[in-house]
Formats: sequence, C-alpha cells, structure tokens
Amino acid sequence: MERKTIYRNLIRTFLCGLIFFAVTVPFRELFSLMPVTEVRPASALPPAFGLLFGFWGALGTALGNLMADILSGYSLGLCLTGFAAQFLYGYIPFKLWHAFGSRGAEQDFPKLDTARHVVKYLFIVAIDSLMMAGLLGFLMEGFGISQFLSTTTFVLLLNNFDFCILLGMPVLILVSVTGISVDVQKGKVQSQRGLLSVWGGLFLLCAFTLTEALRPGLLSVWPFAAAAFLLFFAAAVWQPTGQVLKERKGRHPLSMNEKIILIFLILGIIAGAIAGNAAYHGFLTQEAASVDLWNRVYSYVAISLNLFFLISLVFLWYMETNITVPLERLSAVTRYYAEDRSQAIDHEKIIEVCEPLCKKKTEVGNLARSFVKMAADLETYMDNLTQVTAEKERIGAELDVATHIQASMLPCIFPPFPERTEFDLSASMRSAKEVGGDFYDFFLVDEDHLAVVIADVSGKGVPAALFMVIAKTLIKDQAQTGKSAAEVFDEVNEQLCESNDEGLFVTAWLGILEISTGHMEFANAGHNPPAICTSEGEFTYLKMRPGFVLAGMEGMHYRTGTFDFQPGDTLYLYTDGVTEATDLKEELYGEERLKNILDENKQAAPAELIKSVKEDVDAFAGEAPQFDDITMLALKVLGQNHYTTKSSQSSGIEDAPLLGI
Repeated sequence: MERKTIYRNLIRTFLCGLIFFAVTVPFRELFSLMPVTEVRPASALPPAFGLLFGFWGALGTALGNLMADILSGYSLGLCLTGFAAQFLYGYIPFKLWHAFGSRGAEQDFPKLDTARHVVKYLFIVAIDSLMMAGLLGFLMEGFGISQFLSTTTFVLLLNNFDFCILLGMPVLILVSVTGISVDVQKGKVQSQRGLLSVWGGLFLLCAFTLTEALRPGLLSVWPFAAAAFLLFFAAAVWQPTGQVLKERKGRHPLSMNEKIILIFLILGIIAGAIAGNAAYHGFLTQEAASVDLWNRVYSYVAISLNLFFLISLVFLWYMETNITVPLERLSAVTRYYAEDRSQAIDHEKIIEVCEPLCKKKTEVGNLARSFVKMAADLETYMDNLTQVTAEKERIGAELDVATHIQASMLPCIFPPFPERTEFDLSASMRSAKEVGGDFYDFFLVDEDHLAVVIADVSGKGVPAALFMVIAKTLIKDQAQTGKSAAEVFDEVNEQLCESNDEGLFVTAWLGILEISTGHMEFANAGHNPPAICTSEGEFTYLKMRPGFVLAGMEGMHYRTGTFDFQPGDTLYLYTDGVTEATDLKEELYGEERLKNILDENKQAAPAELIKSVKEDVDAFAGEAPQFDDITMLALKVLGQNHYTTKSSQSSGIEDAPLLGI
C-alpha cells in the first residue's frame, strides 16, 4: 500500500472516530435510558461510515466507541467486547452492500437514488441492527446486566434501526453530493461464503430465540451467542474471491428520488417529535419509573416512525415507478439530443425508449407521446435538411462556376495593352456575394480610340449578374460601331428596356478617349461622378449633371461631355460600393475619405492607386460585412510628343446640359 494511501486512510479513521466520540458522549451523559445505552444518534454513524469508507470507517467508529466507553468507566472486558461489536456493526453493512443483489455484476456506489437501493439499505441496516441488538443482549446477559430477551434489547434494536434511517440516510445522500472519495468493491462477486455465514448466524439466533420462548432454560445462550459472534465475524472479515478495493469520487447531483427521501426524513422527524410529545403526556399519567416511562415513549415513537417510513417507502416506490423514472428517461432523451455527436441520431432508439411511457394516462404519458412525435418530426426534418443541404451544395457549386464565368468576362490581365505606351490602366471588382452586378470594361474601338466603362446594376446575386452580362455586351457592341458615348447609351437604354420584367436598371459611365490628342468624350447614366487629377494638381470630382439610369425608361436621350487630358493626368472611376462602405458603427466611408486617399497616392500608377484605395476601405470597414460590390477603374494618360502642339490648351470640361425627358 502506498504511503499516501496509508496516510489518507489514517486520516479517515481519525475523523470518523472523532465525529463518533463527539456525538456519543453528550447523549450518553444527558439522555441515558438504562445502564448501558441511551438515546443514541451516533448509532447511525458506524453503518454510514462503514458503507462509505469500508474497513477504515468501521475501525474509526469502533475506536471512538472504545474511548467513550473508557470515559464512561465501563470495565475493560465490556470495553473490548464493545469495540469488537462496534467494528462489526460498522463493517458488515459495507460487506453486505456489495454482496446483496450483485452476483455477476459490477459493484454499485452506496447511494440512495432509487427505491431498490433504499430497500437494500433498509434490509442491510435491519440485519445489522438485529445482529447488534442480539450481540449486546448476549453481552448484557453474560455480564449480568439484563436478560437477553428484554425491553432493553428491543430498545437497542429500535434505536439502531431508526437512527440509521433518520441520520444515516441523509449522511449517505449528502456525502454523494460533496464529492468525498469513498471505497467501492471492484470486480464481480464470485464467492458468497461470507454472506452464507451471515444467514447461518441469523438462523442460529432465530433458533435459540424460538427455543427459549417455547422451553425457557432448555438451552444456554452462551454457545449460540458465541457461534453467532464467530459467524458474523467471519462474514465481516471475509473477502470474496476476485474483489479488490478501489477509490471512487462520490459526487453527483441530487436526483429527484433523493430529494423526496430527504423531504420524508424531515417529515419523519417532525412526526416523531409530535408522537413523542403525545406519548409522553399520555404515559405520564400512569405510574411508572422514570426509565420505564422513557422506554415506553421511546418504543412508541420508534414504532410510529417505522410505520411512517413504511408508508413513505410505498409512496416513494409509486413516485419512482410513475414519475421520477419516466422523467429521468425522458431527460436522458433530451441529453441524447443535446450532446455533440459525430454519428447520426438514432430516432428509432428514442421512440423505443418513449413508447412504453406513452401508455400512461398521465402528464408523463402526454410528455412521452410528445417526445415520440418530436422524434418522428425531427427525423422528417433531418431528411428534409439533408436534401436541402445537398441542393444548397449543388447551387453553391453552380454559383462557383458562375463566379468564374463572370470573372472571365471582365478583363483581368494587366497591363492589358503592353504594346501601347500612351496610357496605363488597371481595374478591380470585389463582389458582395458569389456573383455581383457591378462590371467594368475597356477596349480599343480602333487604333486611336480607347473606351472605358464602369457600371452598377441594381440588385445583387444571379439576376443582377445576368443583367450585367447583357448590359456589358450591348455597351461594347454599340461602342465598337464608332458611335459617341451618348449615342451608345441611347441605343443601349432602348434595348435594355425591352422585356425588363424584373424592373432592373443600370447606372453607367462611359468614356471614349482619342489617344492621339488626349480628348475624351463621355456620358453619365446616373453614375457616381469620377475623380480626375491633373499632373500638377489634386483629385477633383467631375461634377457634371448625370443622365437618367439605363433601362429605367424608354425614350431617354443622353448628352456628351468632353475633357482634354494632358500627359500625367489620371481618371479614377468607381461604384457606390466604395463610398457607401460602412464600419461597425454604420458610418459611411464617403467621398471625402476617398478624395484624401486619392490625393495621398496621386503620383501612383493605376494599379497602386486602386490597391491603396482598397486597403483604406478595408481598414475603415474593419469587421463589418460588405453589403455592396466594390468596383474601381483607373486610367493614367501618359501622352505622346504631338501632345505638345496643344500645350497651350488647359485641361477642361465641356459640360453639356442634361437633356430633359
């Protein structure tokens, strides 16, 4: 045995003995009923400590009793005999608990959470109390104190049994809640020879009692008592084959049964006090010695308590059968549903558990039927969820394909025209969903004209993406015919308005640059104003009155605006996903922040400029989700030598007034 284990067991022994001694002495001094016994609540402690701590608990209470006997002035023989009897009284319950009803099964923890365990405990303490009363009766007759069969023996029996109920049961229940480690038999019971010794001892006691009752003086009590003592001792120290001790933490939450038991124990104490008061006043009128009076009161209270406990046990069995056990089964079902699992829920198993309870015509039956219906509904729901998940995965895969298709439709190779040194441009789009409604495009109409376009389709997702494809295709087709920007929008607007049942529309900005001169014609269909930076100045917004959105109304006409670029000038186009980006406080990014970051990077190349804006928007938004597509396009005019012929011209905007509807 390890040193730590020995130390722990010695501590247990000392504490058990100290508690027993502290409870015994005051009652022995103040509530003595007869020469060798008293009102003795401490009689509940040896079986309780023995059940919890085995040999060491029984040894501790036996030592505590020995110290109390010595303090009371008992003879050495009586003290030593009482020590042995007290040890058996505490250790036998531990052995019987792990023997009764445990053949071929793992030993269970000594707890009182079911009616079966309560009956088992009562049966064990009844045997233990009967043994203790018989053994003490034998000792008292042997020492000439009283007869073996007497009121004293009967009071001893009731004292031990009733206090094992009133105090022993709460001790076991409360210890299981505190989590104090206890000793439990480990392994399966393979031998019942110790148990046979117990039954043999009881048989001898019963045989002697009947013989003495029918033929007084025929047999001597000593041989039977000695045989019973030895048989009980053998039962106490015998270790069944294949069993060892293990330590087990006893902590567990109070079950409903244990709470009911505690309530009945409290009610029993109250009932006992009332019965004792009534008995005392009833017997007080009769002429009797003080000891006889208290013996009668004590016997009356004990019998009343036992009747109350018997009724309580029947009620507990009824509650367990009809309420607590069904509720615990249903509670286990809910825990089964709630726990994390890697395997699918077995609904058939749940229904199998609940179906026997559905036959009850009580609230428990209604609850069980609800559980069965819930299990069936959940199974249907899980099947539907599996189908929906599969469909969602299929749609997700299709959206991934659509995302790739949309991305492939937008120019994504930069620089796009490496052989052209007159300009540099870059663009970027980040969708708020898998597919977006924004788009950008740039293409050469001919060798001397470059078209750039940015647009934003109302709505999000697949419908907007499809409408975007149509609008992008129409704009490019019309622009490549050589039409002006306004004429392109006039024609595209008419075509988009046809069969536009969904009511979608497009804001767009289209500019066509004459590469050789730096002259650009543009048209704005309800889009955000672009920002332009001259080579020597800062970015300014092109505040031209925009035209009406595309696909908004038939018969709309658009006017052309112009701008003359000088070498080093930059054009920045964007959608409202940039300026309307929000942070966690729902504050807008805004045009002012956009202008500031543009001015900080006014000398940067288009690709670097777009990257800086994107990083600034992301830093501003933080963890806030993106609600709109973010699209940008930047064009920097590098110019040619023949631009110098127009050096006397200043960059300027010809603002054509918006044509009315």
